[in-house]
Amino acid sequence: PIREAGFTAAVAPFIPANPGFRANDRAFAELAPDGGACEVIPQAIGKDPDALRAFLRALKDRGFSRCDLNAGCPFPMIVRRGRGAGLLANPDLLERLVETGCGEMGEGRFSLKVRLGLKRPDELEALLPRLNRHPLAFVVVHARTAAQMYAGDVASAAWPRLAAASRAPVVCNGECAVTAEPAALGRRAFPSRTGRSARQTRSVPAAAARAAARW
Repeated sequence: PIREAGFTAAVAPFIPANPGFRANDRAFAELAPDGGACEVIPQAIGKDPDALRAFLRALKDRGFSRCDLNAGCPFPMIVRRGRGAGLLANPDLLERLVETGCGEMGEGRFSLKVRLGLKRPDELEALLPRLNRHPLAFVVVHARTAAQMYAGDVASAAWPRLAAASRAPVVCNGECAVTAEPAALGRRAFPSRTGRSARQTRSVPAAAARAAARW
């Protein structure tokens, strides 16, 4: 369905990149570096730069050229351990991980998935000057805080503001179904450097094809 909708890449569910990580075929069993019309981008979750580096090198050994870092998972057990959205509580560490990822994968080959913040929706915006120091491929923004989990409305007004302030393109993530025709989409308040994720269009496949063609 993703390929039929016209998407050219999909970020896979996260794989832990923890200290002591040992590369084996089981860890990457469901991934394939050659996704044909739709590239599969592995996603790491963790908080140790050295472990992330080992993870990325294992990916490259298996033919992958891109990776995403999960700094957006809101589940309390993950957050309490300082992983996922818990990284937002440690900006220095988050930047070190981004620096490691960009340095290991190369310019425009490492990306970040993140929330607006842990408890406040302005935390990510305050971090953008630091993230802008690094050549990220894109930043996927779920427009809720980690404290919200998946409850309440997404703060869609944050996307254009973040896109204007971000050096890397911003990909919108959350419940934002695209039902309008392309002409109407062009009148939306999203800057041209803003993208959309598959999650937003999976409930409206006909609209997905139109959105993918534009975004």
